[in-house]
Amino acid sequence: MCIDTEYKVDFISYLPLELIEELVRHLDGIDILNCSKVCKQWKKKLDQENIWRRLCIDRGWFLNTAINIKSWRNLYWLNQNWCKGFYMCYKFSDEDISHSFMLPNFNTTFLDFTSLDSDGEFLILPRRDGINIWDITNDAKIHQRITNNVCKYCYQFDIKVNKKFIIYLTGNYIQILKKDSQSKMYERLKILHLYKGKAEEKNCSEAISEIYEQEHEHKAEVNENYLAVIQDDKKIFIWLLKPWEFLTFVEIYETDVRILDIKIASSHIFILQNKDKQFKIRAYDMKRGTWTLELHPDNSEAAVDDVHPRLIVNKLLVVSVCPCDANRTVLKVWDFNGRILQTTFLPKETYIQCCVINDIVIYRSSKNTITIWSSKIDKIIKEIDINSSFNFIEVCPGDLLLIAKTASFEVWDWKKGKQLYTISEQTHLCYTRLLNSYFYATLVMDMDRETSHIVPQIIVFYFGINILRE
Repeated sequence: MCIDTEYKVDFISYLPLELIEELVRHLDGIDILNCSKVCKQWKKKLDQENIWRRLCIDRGWFLNTAINIKSWRNLYWLNQNWCKGFYMCYKFSDEDISHSFMLPNFNTTFLDFTSLDSDGEFLILPRRDGINIWDITNDAKIHQRITNNVCKYCYQFDIKVNKKFIIYLTGNYIQILKKDSQSKMYERLKILHLYKGKAEEKNCSEAISEIYEQEHEHKAEVNENYLAVIQDDKKIFIWLLKPWEFLTFVEIYETDVRILDIKIASSHIFILQNKDKQFKIRAYDMKRGTWTLELHPDNSEAAVDDVHPRLIVNKLLVVSVCPCDANRTVLKVWDFNGRILQTTFLPKETYIQCCVINDIVIYRSSKNTITIWSSKIDKIIKEIDINSSFNFIEVCPGDLLLIAKTASFEVWDWKKGKQLYTISEQTHLCYTRLLNSYFYATLVMDMDRETSHIVPQIIVFYFGINILRE
């Protein structure tokens, strides 16, 4: 009995927090939720972050490995949903795609699918004449439509997203959209015009008057603090997002250089460049204002079949995966000081079957084997045998690994080497993307039995913290 009926004393309410933490270690989240419904005093005690922090740490879940999660309670339920397979699923049909994208044919849908993104709350689908923002948790309803009044007939369009900003690239213009913390609606903060090596702020009427100018090629990347845009492989513009401020302009003076990819990790910009069929990774320190690293993914003259190296960067490691001949891929891992930590030759398919979390690199080492290697101890810590071939692997919350196959995907606990569950789609998975900790999206191709036409579908799985738990 927790309550003395004679003296009407609730002993739980008088226990110190340390003792309550020790008691709830023997409970799971559902038990704690039920206990919090007993009375206001219990709820106040059990809603404290220290309670959920202890539950997470006991399971090996940490806030610094989560994306856009600031609460231990939210972290617990997010990871629990992934571990138990609690999710909501919504399928965008051909009609939905035709409204969400400019053209619903296979090639355009595939290209636009790679621009599909999420801010952690909403699903964001770009198009040339605007952006559709979907509330996937509310029966997949449109939350907001943002009309593109700037350069809406442009050839190039793309978006980059973090939890507060949408960076909307249209032609030579970059529209900065900021989410209001109360209404959750996006408002246009800035319009930037990048032309002939200059970045100028414009109002909407000025931008509309210049929509027919020649388009330059732009690549952009954003993290929580910085926006970096590369124009024509020659110039890098860098802005600070909070507060909004133009930070610096960096010019690449080398001739005949092609920038293939750009990443931001902490305060570093990493670019993958190609010059005279030689690949190079360079790092620019935004705080110091200098180039700090120069790394070489492969020593061969060119990638096989015109496939350039894949660049993966987090806060600790720089990883490149590069086809080096017709049958092999070379995997290289560096730290932020440029010290080489690992070089290994793998099957060619590893190019799209490699991911990184903290100091761990996970990659396909043979047809049916996934290897987990720790850079901290320079050792393979586990090998997982998969009973059939697979196409993609991605790291999920809660020490989980998502393995996409031809018509299904599996969720594994990579630390235990144990499969938790399988989700089957009964159709061909063409492409998959883990948008963030909450959203996983797949592009599938189905056959219309009446017309025999290929029909694309985008299937979105939402594992967010507000899903009803059973």
